[in-house]
Amino acid sequence: MKPTLLDAAEAAGRAAEAHAAACGTCSAGDRLAELCPDGQRIVSEAAHQAAPNVVDPPCPHTSWEVTSEYPARDGSGWVKSRRCADCGDSLDPVTEPEPHWPAAAAPAEVVHACPPVGSGFTPCCGRTPFELPRTDRITVDEPTTCPAGKAPAEETAVPAAPGPARLAALMRSRQHWRDGRVVSEATISQAEIRDALGWTEPTDAPAVQWDRARQAKVRQLVRVITAGRTAFPDLTDEWLVRKSREVLPELLDVVDGLAARVEELEATGCRCYDPTSHAAGCVKAAVRWQGRTYPAAVWYRDGEGEWWAPVSTDTRGCLVLLLDGDHSNEPVPLDRVQHEYGVSSTSYGAHVQRGDLPDAAGGQP
Repeated sequence: MKPTLLDAAEAAGRAAEAHAAACGTCSAGDRLAELCPDGQRIVSEAAHQAAPNVVDPPCPHTSWEVTSEYPARDGSGWVKSRRCADCGDSLDPVTEPEPHWPAAAAPAEVVHACPPVGSGFTPCCGRTPFELPRTDRITVDEPTTCPAGKAPAEETAVPAAPGPARLAALMRSRQHWRDGRVVSEATISQAEIRDALGWTEPTDAPAVQWDRARQAKVRQLVRVITAGRTAFPDLTDEWLVRKSREVLPELLDVVDGLAARVEELEATGCRCYDPTSHAAGCVKAAVRWQGRTYPAAVWYRDGEGEWWAPVSTDTRGCLVLLLDGDHSNEPVPLDRVQHEYGVSSTSYGAHVQRGDLPDAAGGQP
């Protein structure tokens, strides 16, 4: 009989229990994501061995990206720190002949003042006084120079202003060498994209945090309640009531935090799946169609005075309108309404109710 997903789960559970008993950081009952890296690898391997046709093996780390680099001391190339582009694990550094970031190999020199000899301080170029050329004078008043590769350019460089250029630089940083060629990996998170474009979260946004100890307490209670008296014959109503009262205030605090967070997101966020609901200034509040830009969050009016509300876009990217905003009517593409009746956008936002719009036929507001 072929191994099933249940067999893999049982093998993973046994491996997790054995690892938690021997590991000093993992606890019994932890989920896979909560285990340490070694524990995650052990559990994944156990599940794959039990059902190789059902569960994928652990990440082979065949794709990686560069996180930092510096020139090798022996001049053989550039030592690059890496992490897996698939799972994010840190990998052993490698030495390659070419730099990952071309700017690191620029011939320009960085001028700086080094501490005097005998001061006990290391020059900011990272070299001790004995490693500097004899022609370099190490004084406070007279600065010396060192190659750009020796200077801490990344620490002192001013980051670019948020915008498309910064996003492009971020995307270039996800390139790496593989088999003698540069390969790009699309491993940029939404948080990194928002930061590069300057779309930062409000500083006073409510945070929702819950430590692992509190999570384990609630998960244990839920596990006992779900299993019922058949699994726990000695379970008493008094114990359930007492434990429930202990975790109830914590759950209510989390619910209050989530509610505040949702309210903040609804006030400032943009539901990009709905072209009629956008935050002020959202670029997706307009649809580009055949060289023209059409507002996507306002009412439209045709030559006969009828009102049309935008509801979505079709497969061509054309805005789709709904007569009177009534979902019992058939959605019609904007170009068809334009061809049959002639239509133009108005200053009334799509959030305005149909009954609050003027009904003067033929006129434009």
